[in-house]
Amino acid sequence: MINTGRPYQSALHFYKKLKLKNMPIVGLNGTHVAFITSDYKRDSYIPFGLNKELFIDFMNEVKDHLVGAHVEDINAHYFLKDGFFPDWVDNTHVGAIEINFNEDFVGNIPNEPLLSNLYLKKEDRHIFDEVLEKEKYQEFKNETWIINDEIVSYEIHDRKINKATTMMYMAKYFNIPKENIIAFGDNQNDLEMLQNAGIGVAMCNGLSWVKEKVNHVTRKDNN
Repeated sequence: MINTGRPYQSALHFYKKLKLKNMPIVGLNGTHVAFITSDYKRDSYIPFGLNKELFIDFMNEVKDHLVGAHVEDINAHYFLKDGFFPDWVDNTHVGAIEINFNEDFVGNIPNEPLLSNLYLKKEDRHIFDEVLEKEKYQEFKNETWIINDEIVSYEIHDRKINKATTMMYMAKYFNIPKENIIAFGDNQNDLEMLQNAGIGVAMCNGLSWVKEKVNHVTRKDNN
C-alpha cells in the first residue's frame, strides 16, 4: 500500500508501475484514504481532515503575516493568488489534481480541508508559534519545512493524524496484525510510521536522524 505525503492523484503513477490492484492509497500524510478501482479511478474515500471553522479562525489570526498559502481537499489545491508558489507543485507531485488561485483565500477554504501549507518569512515564525500555542488550537499540529533562506512552510493538519495513525487504521480495516506490517520511508514525515510498524525500514539515502531512530536501513536507495 502506498502511504505518501502527496495527494493520492500523484501516487497513481507509482500505483500503476507497481501493478497494484484494488488497494487504497493513503495520501497527504495520512489525512485521506482513497479506494481505487481496477481501472484506476477513485471509488470512495475517507477524510481525516481539519476542523474547518477552527482553521478559519486560525487563518484570520495569521493571514496578515503570510507570503503565500494553500489548502488541499480530496479534489483540488487552493492557493493564495499572487502568493508564494512552491516549485514542488508540478505534475509529478499533484498528478491530475485541480489547482485554483483565490484572492480571498480564507473565504475559499473547502468544506473538507485535509491539510494546509502556510508560507511565511523566517523572521515571523514567532508570531505563528504564539498563535499555535493557544489552547484553542491544540488540535492542530505543525510540521515545519525549510523552503529557502527566507521562507519556511508550516504544514498544518489534525494533531491526531499522521502516516502512522492511518497505517494502523488500514491495518485494522484489513485485519492485519502489527507484527505483519513492514513500512519504508526516508523523511521526517515517515518517522512515526516507521516506529509504529512491526518492522520500520529507512532508505539509505534518507535523513540521517531518521535512520538513527529505526532498526533497519536499506542497502539501495529509493532512486
